[in-house]
Amino acid sequence: MVEKFITPADLPTDYERELLIILMEECDEISQRAAKILRFGALEVQPGQIFDNVERMCQEIGDFECVRNLLHQQNLIDKKRIPYGYERKRGQLAKYMQTSKPTGGCDGA
Repeated sequence: MVEKFITPADLPTDYERELLIILMEECDEISQRAAKILRFGALEVQPGQIFDNVERMCQEIGDFECVRNLLHQQNLIDKKRIPYGYERKRGQLAKYMQTSKPTGGCDGA
C-alpha cells in the first residue's frame, strides 16, 4: 500500500481561495481580450459595448492588478520576488521571440 502524502503546509483560507479563483478568472479575461484584438483589431468596438478592445484589455489588466494587490496583502504574493520573474521573462523574450521591434520591451521604452 502506498503511503498517502499529506501536505504539512497550511491550506488557503476560504477568502484566499476565492481570491485565487478570481485571479484565474482575470487571467482568462485578459487572454480573451488579447484574442479579440488578434481576431478583430485593437480599435474594434463590439456591438453593445462602448470601449474598444485596447481599453477593455486595460480594464482587465487593472482588475488583475487589484486582485494581485489583495493577494499580496494575504502574503500569497511577495512583491519583492516579482522583479526576478520580470527579468527572467525579458531574457526569455530576447532569446525566443521570432519577431523583433526596433525599440521597446517590457519597460515600454
